Amino acid sequence: MKSLRDRIEPVMSLEDLRTAWGLINLELHLFGLTRPRLDMMFVLGKDDTITRPAASDRVIELLTKCNRSPEVLRLNCGHSSVGIFPYNMIAARKVLRFLKETPTLAEFWDIRGFRYDFSEV
Repeated sequence: MKSLRDRIEPVMSLEDLRTAWGLINLELHLFGLTRPRLDMMFVLGKDDTITRPAASDRVIELLTKCNRSPEVLRLNCGHSSVGIFPYNMIAARKVLRFLKETPTLAEFWDIRGFRYDFSEV
């Protein structure tokens, strides 16, 4: 993480970084993630030094306690390695399988209470 820190420190204060991180910190958005009929999948690297496995495990555990267990794929790689062969192929296959089991875009809109004719899109 030192190399990342060295790149961030000259352009962003610690407080600015905490504010920015809050936007993507799943622990701060758990309530929204527990809504009914929301299917979730986490693709994680076991050796991730950017999104620490302990933090991911904590979010997954909290979601599970709320009866919203996400599907979890743990790859034997790091954060950026998920995009490198063969991990990208494994992840893509699992994500495509996951997406086939989830509602269509129109069904998502129905879940949220909206009505829209997607046949014109």
